[in-house]
Amino acid sequence: MDTSLYPPAYQQKLLSLMSEAVDLDDSINGVLIHSDNFQALNLLQARYREQVKCIYIDPPYNTSASEIIYKNGYKHSSWLSLVDNRLFLSKNLLADDGILCGTIDDLEQKVFCQLLEQNFPYLAGVVAIRIKPSGRPIPNGFALSHEYAVFVKKMEATSISRLSHSEEQKARYRENDEKGAFFWEMFRKAGSNSSRENRPTMFYPFFLNEKTGVLRLPEMEFDAEKNEYLIYDKEGDEEISIYPIKDDGKEGRWYFGLDRALEIVDEFRATKKDDGKYYIYYRRRPNEGVQPTTHWSDSKYSATEHGTALLKNIFGTQEVFSYPKSIYAVEDCLLVSGAKETTALILDYFAGSGTTAHAVINLNREDGGNRKYMLVEQGEYFDTVLKPRVQKVIYSKEWKNGKPVLGEQKSDLSNDSGENPRHGVSQMVKVLKLESYEDTLNNLELKGQMDLALDLPKQVQEDYLLRYMLAEESKSSQLSVHDFQKPFDYELNIASDSAGAYVPTKIDLIETFNYLLGLRVQRVTDDREKRGYVLVEGRLNDESCLIVWRDCTRVGYQEIVHVFDQFNIHPNSEQYDVVYLNGDHDS
Repeated sequence: MDTSLYPPAYQQKLLSLMSEAVDLDDSINGVLIHSDNFQALNLLQARYREQVKCIYIDPPYNTSASEIIYKNGYKHSSWLSLVDNRLFLSKNLLADDGILCGTIDDLEQKVFCQLLEQNFPYLAGVVAIRIKPSGRPIPNGFALSHEYAVFVKKMEATSISRLSHSEEQKARYRENDEKGAFFWEMFRKAGSNSSRENRPTMFYPFFLNEKTGVLRLPEMEFDAEKNEYLIYDKEGDEEISIYPIKDDGKEGRWYFGLDRALEIVDEFRATKKDDGKYYIYYRRRPNEGVQPTTHWSDSKYSATEHGTALLKNIFGTQEVFSYPKSIYAVEDCLLVSGAKETTALILDYFAGSGTTAHAVINLNREDGGNRKYMLVEQGEYFDTVLKPRVQKVIYSKEWKNGKPVLGEQKSDLSNDSGENPRHGVSQMVKVLKLESYEDTLNNLELKGQMDLALDLPKQVQEDYLLRYMLAEESKSSQLSVHDFQKPFDYELNIASDSAGAYVPTKIDLIETFNYLLGLRVQRVTDDREKRGYVLVEGRLNDESCLIVWRDCTRVGYQEIVHVFDQFNIHPNSEQYDVVYLNGDHDS
């Protein structure tokens, strides 16, 4: 349900009702911000400082396909400034154990890495991702088939996470027991470095009772001088010793050392083969994942098939967005950057078509996680692509030709079990639109003597306008103290088209104030329509906080006292650590 389609009174009532059941900020799954990302990153500083586990960005590559707007021909330096300023701000939002991943192609790859290393202490690695197997032809050059994902971190000890096993790898674990899946693997190491002399500490015996089949590791100790184990046990009746002897009779080595073997001693078995010899096997169980390599060439990373084609299926039309990422490339970049943590907060401030939000929703679907996402995008496609995409993938996991695909078990929407046949998920997404720089300029009112500027010498006219008129005479043209008397009615002239037309639009001072303070909102009681007040409760750092907003022309001193009595609020007690109240009042 998109609450922006409903009257403000309904939105306010819904928010108040939800506050009675849930902690609002904790229940929000995603935040979508329609804004210049520099402005948005400034707004997020107080609320999300050092809370973001993973930052994923896909800035413009500064090629002919994704140029930025610049002046005077300083294309390269404008791109550097754009990226550097935003990296500087986002560094404050990244947790100490967080990782930032940025993607780029060859044109700016070198300086992009330098910018990242200037802003973050440690370079974790650079991955080449094959996003277009056939390559993108370049005149007089190579056909580009890859781009780079650059990973940086704030702490040297922060680890790159492992990727999940592929379906082919999972298929190897064909057997199951009470501990899970496994397959039997020979314990004697094969291939390179498989001789005793390579790892003497991995040459030791097992004792096998041939009658019962019981294996045990005898008591032993490694003698560093002799470079061999001293065996303190003796073989029992019907026991034999089994060493890692190669097929050619030479001494080999086991796959790992004694200490680890003792930890999993019940995972071994001895098998007698046709040659009459015993061979040791152990249950090989899947580990936490595969260590990512620096070259990702799997077909799932193709942006054409899993980016462009994916969007076509979601929206039912071709080319709704140029050069979208493969959903799998973004998912894996997030996973190795810390999104395996099921409560991770992920930020993308070059959000494009919204692939990052889509990827987070997919990850949560797979493991039942509660990862949250924040996306920032200023393009017009925010309303036509990004937001609708998020809404669609929440509603259904799969889409084809613009229509949701039903689950395999159902041919229609009827479902007595209550299971959603489209694999929809429950999400609460907050959508913010921030005032643009152009809107700010459009709302300035210069109260000085403009005619005076015309009489000044040309060389000082600009200084007069910028250093005095804009700095001093426009101070009260936006959000003066007087505006806080009626905070629910505050408006700005917001541009409605590129020709300069604008419409008066109400501004949400309450939400703005929450972000500027860094408030974690828990409950909202919104009765502005009938009684002229809004109560916001939450946490400000480690302190409890109450913010009281009122229309001062309707709710005076006596009326606000009645409100406090109604909700059993005692501002001068220890009920709240901090209390804010707009307008004049008796503290």
